[in-house]
Amino acid sequence: MKSFAIASPYGGPYCYDFIIYLTLRKKLEEMGLLYDPESLNRIYMLGFPLRAKYNSCGGYRGDAFNIGLVGSYFPQIDKEQLSKFNLIYCSSEFGYDEILKKHGRRPDGLWSIYSPFSEDVPEFELTKNTIELPELDIGFVGNARSRPAIELLLPLLSKNNWRFQWHGYGIKVYHGNKQLIPYWSGGVLPYHQYPEFAKKTKIVLVDMHEEMAAVGCPSFKYIDHLMSGAFVMVHNNKYAEKIGGVSFNSSSDLELKIKKYLADVGAREEIRQRQYELVRKENTVEKTATFLKGVIDGFGK
Repeated sequence: MKSFAIASPYGGPYCYDFIIYLTLRKKLEEMGLLYDPESLNRIYMLGFPLRAKYNSCGGYRGDAFNIGLVGSYFPQIDKEQLSKFNLIYCSSEFGYDEILKKHGRRPDGLWSIYSPFSEDVPEFELTKNTIELPELDIGFVGNARSRPAIELLLPLLSKNNWRFQWHGYGIKVYHGNKQLIPYWSGGVLPYHQYPEFAKKTKIVLVDMHEEMAAVGCPSFKYIDHLMSGAFVMVHNNKYAEKIGGVSFNSSSDLELKIKKYLADVGAREEIRQRQYELVRKENTVEKTATFLKGVIDGFGK
């Protein structure tokens, strides 16, 4: 039986790296691989400089078969980091192209492209609490960092009398427009309530770091919402447009599209259903894990 380890830079239970780490580890173990922090088959979640040590498996090992799993942070990947891996596995062709453009050539090593993955309600649920969810016109899930999407939305809320709520943590230290604070729900949306949130919210907004969105980084949270059955509008993201989603790039564009899709239930439902079926087929953790297991079985140690 071959083993594996995952080097995840997760900082806490509400970080997406942590969710990705747990879902991928669980699926690879179900497929018959043994998780061993000292394994010589090592999967690194890339996007930040390599660390001297990871909570999940210690540090980088040059004698291992090293796989770089590039998710949403490929603008930050440097050439020296890329050279340390036997396999680079990139979450979209946009990431692949960006790395080629940045470094001038295809780095050494086996390359492949995968779709960002999600699954229904993880059995490892991070919190068992349940919160009361209201019926909303617009909803947002995200921690209190800079949030361009809802900054664009703010002046439109009172003007149009839209029902809006924001779930996340750290709102008291939000450095953006303080007028958003009254729209905060008071806490984090439990992962198992994403499907309920999707049913009760007509439009879910998603954003990500602007540099990443501009070059087409996929968002795992975007996939999570689609997998939960939500109708999603995402801020200025080429990946969303590529898979038939709705993107917006300014306050006026956002207002026009919100008005359009709130009024046209049929158009909203057609896009929602088409994307729901797409991610159920293409964006599963099993698909990614099957590829990685094949690589480890065929090339690993």
